[in-house]
Amino acid sequence: MSLVVSSILEFVSDFGFRISDFGSRLQNCGLTAKNAEITKNCIIFIRSLCSLYSLRLILQPPLGFRISRPSRLWFLCLFLLRAGPAGAHPISLISATVQVNSNSVAARIEVMCEDFVMLYGYTPDRDNYISKTNLLEGMSKHGELLLRDFMIRGREGQLLPGKVASVESPVLPERGVLVEDLMQTKVAYHLLYPAAKPPEYLTFQQKIGNTGGSFLPSVLQLTVNQAGAEPRPPVVLTGDGEVQTFAFDWSGALPQPQGPAAANAADNQAPRNMGLESYGSVYAFLYVEPAEVRIEILMPLLTLETWLEVARKDRNFLEVAEQQAALPAVKDFFRGRNKVVIDGLEVSPLVPRLDFYGVDFKDFAMAAEPSRLSAWTARVGAILTYSTKGMPRQVDITWDLFNERVLGARAALVAGQEAKRARFSPYQTTLTWKNPGAPPLPEIAPVRTRDPDDPTRATIAETLLKNIYRAFDYRDEKVIYDALARSVQGELLADTYLKIHGGLLMQEQGGAVARVQLVEPLETRVSNARSGAFTAQVKWRVTGTVEHWGHIHTRINAYEALLRITRAAGSWKITGLEPGKQERVSYSLSVRKF
Repeated sequence: MSLVVSSILEFVSDFGFRISDFGSRLQNCGLTAKNAEITKNCIIFIRSLCSLYSLRLILQPPLGFRISRPSRLWFLCLFLLRAGPAGAHPISLISATVQVNSNSVAARIEVMCEDFVMLYGYTPDRDNYISKTNLLEGMSKHGELLLRDFMIRGREGQLLPGKVASVESPVLPERGVLVEDLMQTKVAYHLLYPAAKPPEYLTFQQKIGNTGGSFLPSVLQLTVNQAGAEPRPPVVLTGDGEVQTFAFDWSGALPQPQGPAAANAADNQAPRNMGLESYGSVYAFLYVEPAEVRIEILMPLLTLETWLEVARKDRNFLEVAEQQAALPAVKDFFRGRNKVVIDGLEVSPLVPRLDFYGVDFKDFAMAAEPSRLSAWTARVGAILTYSTKGMPRQVDITWDLFNERVLGARAALVAGQEAKRARFSPYQTTLTWKNPGAPPLPEIAPVRTRDPDDPTRATIAETLLKNIYRAFDYRDEKVIYDALARSVQGELLADTYLKIHGGLLMQEQGGAVARVQLVEPLETRVSNARSGAFTAQVKWRVTGTVEHWGHIHTRINAYEALLRITRAAGSWKITGLEPGKQERVSYSLSVRKF
């Protein structure tokens, strides 16, 4: 892996230098002053992109690449050596340490004086010095620039107003500073942001060098500390619009970074935020079931907008009406991505559910209440279903949601008893699941006996009751009716379907139908027994689950009913059903372990 990364760095760096050499040759070919200046700016821009890509590859490798800390330091040294002298340094390297207190947020941002030259157009004298006057002016300007371009947003997406509390400035010689010494000459700005109450969520973004008509690629290393807690590892913010969101627990727990740069560290931690540790990551949960394959995607709104813009009046907020208006286009977007092949046939999906979630929404299996959301922290949840005829033999899922900002997605596969983690990346786009031999759903057979006076009438009643629930293992309504017809008399079919289906609905899950895990008879009393018919008073419990995005909701309900059961053509069927008492026994939530 080190050889691969080293080769990429070598190629990108050499490409940048070849571009510079090519530009120098052009400038020496008699170009006018104006054209020479345009050529120079284009060359700086291309070299900047090459260097920025190299640095981002080192500090934030794409999913699927693992670079150890010693290797990362070695590559960083290699990058700095290849970057050339300070006069040609094309990237602003910034470090920021943020201390989050219960009543304020304090940031210390350290920058190189070289940034002043590149941002404010200062030129060296004939001895290659930048004057003290220019540097002092640049220091003064830069404080306001940091307040504008280093942005902190609260839970609702509102910008926190700040001020420059103080500046740690170096001692400058009267002559000024040599250009080659500008990188070693640093200034630290202390910014202060008051907080009316302890922050629950903070979102960070930086566009330093990318506003006001200037273009200076910048990379900011951000460390966020919470008062009274251990510091977290730093994350990287580039100036191209990405954000990092942190959650803070003031009851004593550590702050949880939720950005893509924290992905590797989060893999080794206990589940937080209901098992979805990284706010900035794209998640894909893949479910293979006897009646359908389901893909559930959770994606930050800003990530979605790298492909599809969601119209809104205020770029900072997404109103309820705007969410509703965006639903058709967002559904069409997800419907047209990610090829799914089931048993050799490509299958088109339905999108039965699409929700917008806020930053503080934890249980993504729940239906989200419509509310105004911060666009900087909102997430989109889409559920795509692919119909199957029984348990598939093989499923191939090809992920194509990649671009220059999205280099991978965290995935989880759930199929029967199998549950495992996976990753999609540009180097691993397809996930294949092969049926290890899981049997199809067992056929629901009629309950037959030869003796119309069968003494095991209680067992017959309980078996018929279990068969009714087993019919709902299928998802196709026609198949469910056919299965019910083996245990329920024809004129009672529709009423039984509606009663059982209604009992399995979890309204708090957006009307999802629970999958029956267990039907447990508690008490059965037989009465009115006669040849070929009897009545049974039955009490039973049903355990049902609904799972979305790895969140498992389990509900246990208790029921009573009077069943009239008749034998015809050799099989027993329920010919009457009078429901009695119904109550919820328990309701619980758990996170699937992988």
